[in-house]
Amino acid sequence: MPKLGTKDYEDLLKETGGASANPGFNYSAHITATRNNNTQNTIPQQSINNHPPTTTTPQQPVINTPKPSIILQNPPAFMPKPGTRDYEDLLKETGGASANPGFNYSAHIAVTRSDAIPYTNKGTTPVILGIPTAIMPPKGSFEYDKLLAETGGASANSAFNYRAHIIATRGAAAAAILSPENTVKPTLKGNTQGTNLSDVLKTPPRSMPSKGTAEYDQLLVETGGASANSDFSYEGHIFATRGSQAKEILGVITRIVEPAKSFALENSFTKDKVTGALLDGSKLNKSTQDFKFYNLGQGRLGISEKGSQAISEITDANTLNFSDKSINVISDVATTFSKVSSHDGPDAKMFRLYNAAFNRLPDPSGLDYWISEHAEKKMDIKKVAENFIISNEFADKYGKNIDNQTFARNLYSNILGRTPDAEGLNYWIRELDSGKSSRIDVLASFSESAENKLLYSQITGLV
Repeated sequence: MPKLGTKDYEDLLKETGGASANPGFNYSAHITATRNNNTQNTIPQQSINNHPPTTTTPQQPVINTPKPSIILQNPPAFMPKPGTRDYEDLLKETGGASANPGFNYSAHIAVTRSDAIPYTNKGTTPVILGIPTAIMPPKGSFEYDKLLAETGGASANSAFNYRAHIIATRGAAAAAILSPENTVKPTLKGNTQGTNLSDVLKTPPRSMPSKGTAEYDQLLVETGGASANSDFSYEGHIFATRGSQAKEILGVITRIVEPAKSFALENSFTKDKVTGALLDGSKLNKSTQDFKFYNLGQGRLGISEKGSQAISEITDANTLNFSDKSINVISDVATTFSKVSSHDGPDAKMFRLYNAAFNRLPDPSGLDYWISEHAEKKMDIKKVAENFIISNEFADKYGKNIDNQTFARNLYSNILGRTPDAEGLNYWIRELDSGKSSRIDVLASFSESAENKLLYSQITGLV
């Protein structure tokens, strides 16, 4: 196994997608699994009597040699159990290497299957960092190595967003993980094992310390070098590590817009509309009803004022303060978006109907309930629409004792965000006046219209 810090070590890290950083990684098994007949010249073999290896100067691994034949056609998520057909196929595929106690199944699959993508936001990311810290673990800690393996090396990039990764992969647990109340601390290797990194900067200044000062150097140690990155958010770090003392340290936080960060977005509808970012504690002097929230992809979140084309990223904020209430970005926004993963499934239909009826982002628990009711065929979409229409919130939103024309106009405004075209408005008024369609029917029709489905795709990125 090449030593840490050498070029061979870095090459192996790239080749295995970060898996070689795991404490249980078996270098010999990896070479056996990926080098076919070249292993005799690469790995010194132990004799039956466990004498020292006879080959003392192994050749360098040949990176571009052919990969082994694929025998295990449908690899399971975890190492197959002995006695199963999958186990036998894996044994044949690896030439027996998979029987070794230290064989790394995940690493083998990563280097032999071109479609084995270790880092996605679709809920398939292998969770290797079992107990995540609230902030990005520093280089030199055990947690850093585990995160490196989990993300396939992506976390080593300067643009990697730890918070977005946790939001994208931990679902509802993300809120607790990223909360300042999460007291899990990274464990450093070597002589500094157990150091509490949040104690390094003893007296945090109100703003980012200047380069060359003692505070700058202390912050560098505390963040494992992350504070040297151009996109490092000092305010975000203080909020994540200082808990209730953060506001006192930083003073009053007002709405601050920063230049947009450079990152790859999966939501193609919003790619060119993200123009800035809101910091934690931002004050927006309007109601939550006046804003739209967006899933930008890769765990990133955004917000825009209704009627505006500009979107501000809110991924690095914990709380946003509106005139009617404050919201938690993770538990109120990210968790809601984590409930939907399709364009036309029960989750999508209930998200659209909820948004149509109440003109707001669904709350996670409510959305969960209605998805379950609809998915289990306890209620069809019209029955759910009926429940929404008789609610007090719907009456407050659309008005009480209104005529059919007002009702139809409000549908256009609240659901589609526009004034009605004359032809469309007259059609729905006739449908309602004639009794051909009830208000329940019309609400469901607007919710599942092609125009509203497009709006849904723009918000969620799901097509």
